Amino acid sequence: QIEHLIKHGVDEVIINLHYLSNEIKKIINDGKEWGIKVRYSLEETPLGTAGAVKNAEKFFGSEPLIVFNGDVLTDINISKVVNFHREKGARVTITLTEVEDPTEFGLVITDDKGRVKKFIEKPSWEMVTTRNINAGIYVVDPKIFKQVPRDEPYSFERQLYPGLLEQGEPIYGFSSDAYWIDIGKPEKYREAHQAIMRGEVAVKIIGTRTDRKVWLGKETQIQPSAKLNGPAIIGEKVRIWKNTEIMDYVVLADGVQVGESSYLENVIVWKGTKIGSHVR
Repeated sequence: QIEHLIKHGVDEVIINLHYLSNEIKKIINDGKEWGIKVRYSLEETPLGTAGAVKNAEKFFGSEPLIVFNGDVLTDINISKVVNFHREKGARVTITLTEVEDPTEFGLVITDDKGRVKKFIEKPSWEMVTTRNINAGIYVVDPKIFKQVPRDEPYSFERQLYPGLLEQGEPIYGFSSDAYWIDIGKPEKYREAHQAIMRGEVAVKIIGTRTDRKVWLGKETQIQPSAKLNGPAIIGEKVRIWKNTEIMDYVVLADGVQVGESSYLENVIVWKGTKIGSHVR
């Protein structure tokens, strides 16, 4: 997400942290590695979607604020969403995406000009008149947070946005057909990796690509008798021993070792893991 925002000219990011906050800070640090400024806002107790953003209010300027759910993978054109927001004179712009099963999400009903008329949270199938859901990516006027109480749980979807709608504030929906996935479950995590390897979503992959849709990191050693089928992403300093087969949709993170005569297919292996010989 940070790399994606940079592509669209964002130079300052505020990351809202709660669970494993120190581990995340270690990875991202101050953002210099990406040429941006990263600030952190710590949510001591869960404050809901809007309450968590309110918690970071001291960092806001007067410009429109882009709000991103942390568990979404997308390559949506952020610049277009911001331009749409400004052209419409919107107080809030909600990015919309179409899904097969909208009952797990929040439906957003708009008129033909894109202005939001109604919100329906996690509807039953009888209530479904559109498959456009709230994609968890917003452009908002920072002034809306005056309506959010400090240090209290408060929701964008159930409280702030419906309240602004009742007050007649201009809320718009920006429909997008860009790749979008909510990585909230292990099977979705796997699906996201596969989409990246198929080239369905624009994500920077570190490594050199070979002819067979295999990306290889630096200082990786693969025995000549090992077979790489792909698509696969193999990180840095990986060791793959003789007669091992790496088949479809395999991700081996940095420092992984795979013994001889093993067979891997459709797996994501995390950093530093050791897999023995004759493993399937």
